Amino acid sequence: MARLCYSKIVGLEAVHARAGVMDHKWAAKGVLGTTSWVGKASRDFAAANGRIEFVEGRNLNTC
Repeated sequence: MARLCYSKIVGLEAVHARAGVMDHKWAAKGVLGTTSWVGKASRDFAAANGRIEFVEGRNLNTC
């Protein structure tokens, strides 16, 4: 899982990039972890894609 350190909302471009890597690697599922949160456009894209999961903010163990 790649972890993105953002202090603001994670933009759609980061989710598009994750989807591109998943397609390139023929991955069945991808996880995007961030110290921040994911916006509505990103959630909508992930829902339509059906293979991207988010782990956000307080749900991300940053030990």
